[in-house]
Amino acid sequence: MTCGGSCYDIVDNPMIQNTDWILADLLPNFLVIFFILILILHVLYQRHKISRHLTERNTWKRTRKMFLQLVPIGFIFLAFNMPLIIVGMLGITN
Repeated sequence: MTCGGSCYDIVDNPMIQNTDWILADLLPNFLVIFFILILILHVLYQRHKISRHLTERNTWKRTRKMFLQLVPIGFIFLAFNMPLIIVGMLGITN
């Protein structure tokens, strides 16, 4: 039996609905932001470390390449999910 959406919407329990929204929509966005910040700090640390040792240029190239691939993907994810988060927060506050 399918409900055509979330079955707990029928029950009209705001606690369950808000918990689901936080875990399914809000938490992944905060995790993406957190890991992007960690990645930026890692890249800055690698750059500082490489400036002292000229033998580790290959590590810097790999770190830079990873950074240039993952950060745009994270921002695209956030760009598509932020309207959902904003509308959800407006729905909770009203």
